Amino acid sequence: MRDVDGRLRRSRASHGVPRPGEEPDPGGRRFPDGGAARPDAEALPAIFRDRLARLERDWSSVRDYAQFFTESTAPLLDPADPLLLDYLAHDLVDHRVRLSAGALVADAADIFFGPSKWPRLGVPTRFLTAEWSVGAGSAPAYTAEAVRTFRAELDVLVTVRPVAGVDHAGSIMSHAAAAAGLIADALDEQGLS
Repeated sequence: MRDVDGRLRRSRASHGVPRPGEEPDPGGRRFPDGGAARPDAEALPAIFRDRLARLERDWSSVRDYAQFFTESTAPLLDPADPLLLDYLAHDLVDHRVRLSAGALVADAADIFFGPSKWPRLGVPTRFLTAEWSVGAGSAPAYTAEAVRTFRAELDVLVTVRPVAGVDHAGSIMSHAAAAAGLIADALDEQGLS
């Protein structure tokens, strides 16, 4: 993901997460089409309208942005959570979300329609999986079959740990994910804890 100034960055708030009932492709990715035919690249702006909508306005405060973010993208997160507020503050510069709409759509096209990047991993990797994709009761973002495939084919996969009670956004922006202990485990393995 690239910032509006062109610098490379991985936007934590723009992951393409599926909606309930979405069908997986053979690589384990899910398509936000409600189970209909695989969408094409032209449909991506509509699919990611909630993420693109945050670019269209000035935010009076991080709390205002957090309220919108939790209502439109991450329904299980608490808009008053200090961890989330700190996280979202990183996205704002001069009351605007610093994310390129073009880069978001291009990255989504690459993820959904390009070859899988998983085989390119070359470092030990710890992988958290969320119980749900977007909201309680939705299908998981990674199917059980995809996780089995990752375990079988990726030599660098150190651990795969499911996190119960969170959706995809919560797997990276919540205390539950932090409590899953991957960082502590990694430090222990290196004798650094």
